[in-house]
Amino acid sequence: MAESLEREIKLRFAAPDEARAAVLAAGARLFRPRRLQDDALFDTDDEALRRQRSVLRVRREGERSALTFKGPVRPGPMKLREELETGVADGAVLSLVLERLGLRVWFRYQKYREEYAAEGVVIAQGGRFGGWAVHVKDGHLKFTYNVLGIHEFAVTAEQPIPASAHQVRMEFAYDGGGLAKGGKVTLYTDGDAVGEGRVEMTQPMVFSADETTDIGRETGTTVSSDYTAATSRFNGKIEWVQIDLGDDDHDHFISDEERLRIALSKQ
Repeated sequence: MAESLEREIKLRFAAPDEARAAVLAAGARLFRPRRLQDDALFDTDDEALRRQRSVLRVRREGERSALTFKGPVRPGPMKLREELETGVADGAVLSLVLERLGLRVWFRYQKYREEYAAEGVVIAQGGRFGGWAVHVKDGHLKFTYNVLGIHEFAVTAEQPIPASAHQVRMEFAYDGGGLAKGGKVTLYTDGDAVGEGRVEMTQPMVFSADETTDIGRETGTTVSSDYTAATSRFNGKIEWVQIDLGDDDHDHFISDEERLRIALSKQ
C-alpha cells in the first residue's frame, strides 16, 4: 500500500464569498456542497498522541462517519503528514468503542465545509464508439476504456490528487494472447500507485476514422459518460503529456532528465 499523505495549504480571505469566488475563478468545480461536520479528537489519559503531535479523529457528517489518524507534521513548504482514513457505519458507536479501549475525547469542534475539485480530460483518444481517456473526476484520477460504445471499463484512484503540481500516470499491462484481450490498469501520482483495476476486453485495430487524440479536452464525441464535450475541458494546468510504448522499466515516474533525453533523441 502506497503511503497516504495529507498536503494542506491554508489561504486567508476576508469572507467566505471572497474565497468561493477565488476558487471558482481558478476553474475548480463544486464537488460536495456545504454541510456541517462534527469532529471529536481522542487521546490517552497521558496525552501520548498529542505529545507525538499525532491526531486520532472521529468525524460525523450527516449519515456519514469516518475514523482518521494523522501523523506528525513533516518539515517542508506546506503542511505534510501521514493520513489514514476509513469510513465507518456509525460514528457514535465507534466513539463508545474507543472510550471502552481507554481513550477519551479531549477536544470537540464543529465546522461547515464545502469542497471543490479539479475536473476534466488530461488526454483522450477516440470517442463515443471506442476509445480511452485519462481524466479527473471529483478530484480523483480516472481511466476509462470504451469498447464500441457498448462496454465501458473505468478505474478510479483511491485518493484525490493533492493541491499543487503533480505528475499523474496510467500504465496498461496487456494480457496478450491475441487481439481484443484485456489487461491490468494501474494509476500513479508522483510515482506512487493510487488505484488499480482491469479492462476486460479491448477494441482491436482502430477506434475511429475521424476522432482524434485530444489533450486538455475532447473536441468530438466523448469516450466517457462522465462528461460532455462542453464540460470536458480540464480546469487545471497541463504542463506536458508523454506516451510510452514497449517494455516498462517499472520506474513509474518520469524525471526531468528523462524528459530531456527523450526530447534530444527525437531531434
